[in-house]
Amino acid sequence: MEVVNEIIVYFQWLLANPVFDAFGVVTIFIAFDFATGITKAAYEGNISSKKLKQGLFHKLAYWLLLIAAWWIETANAVVNIGLPCAVYLPTCVGIILVESVSILENIASISPELKRMKIFKILAEVNSDNEDNENESEGK
Repeated sequence: MEVVNEIIVYFQWLLANPVFDAFGVVTIFIAFDFATGITKAAYEGNISSKKLKQGLFHKLAYWLLLIAAWWIETANAVVNIGLPCAVYLPTCVGIILVESVSILENIASISPELKRMKIFKILAEVNSDNEDNENESEGK
């Protein structure tokens, strides 16, 4: 019975730990982006197993990045490798922002009338600016 109590205490700690909360939130954003991406591909009639596999590996890379950031931050706390700031939560925030933009882009592709909304106009402008910057850097 004592082992069961220890397991329960461990899972209570695990669920209360902000590191795992952030991982869960990132996982939800990744899953929602994946779902909206599949919906977009179905809507456009171009579901591809190759693109699906690439998308899965892309999402796996995000999780590997999170694990690496957590290890680096843990190493910094235990061994003091000299990092002056946190690594894990900013990594989570960055992935959440990237996934949020991707989710909005997928939704806009599924429902073009949404592109008239202000948030989608802002995204279109930012994407246009990014493409201009990429074209300029490739031309140099």
